Amino acid sequence: MADALEQARAALDCGDYGRCQQLLAPLLDLHGASTPEGGELRLLLATAQMGQGDTAAAAATCRSLRACSDANL
Repeated sequence: MADALEQARAALDCGDYGRCQQLLAPLLDLHGASTPEGGELRLLLATAQMGQGDTAAAAATCRSLRACSDANL
């Protein structure tokens, strides 16, 4: 997970939001929204979605974070 996560962060930093989403997709399947890892992944996904102008998807992704067990998120 660490390598794909770092690649997704790098893509996000470069403004390659589509690539970021592609890299996150398999990780999202492995880590549910209720886990701290899943929450972190979904925050990155929401940022990529906002970068692409898809505010509705970003809002839905953020709403899924309500299930996260990590209160810091």
